[in-house]
Amino acid sequence: MRLLLAALLTVIVGWGVVLAAPKASARHRTGKPAARRETAEQMCKAQGPTCRVVARPEAPKDLTGLGCVCDPAVETGSAEAP
Repeated sequence: MRLLLAALLTVIVGWGVVLAAPKASARHRTGKPAARRETAEQMCKAQGPTCRVVARPEAPKDLTGLGCVCDPAVETGSAEAP
């Protein structure tokens, strides 16, 4: 009888530990294309404030598969010195 009670107590304590353990939080998973686009946008913004992500076939490609184009006229100023 004592053996049965000890086994039952062990099982109860074990389930108490399992149920009291912290639960893993649910991760918000984005798709690969969205993650690649976000990475490309971060890379373009790191190159300058006038850079933007483009997905044209003739644009230079980076490792994410998207292109980054910067507008040099805005960066240097539109007025030229004589």
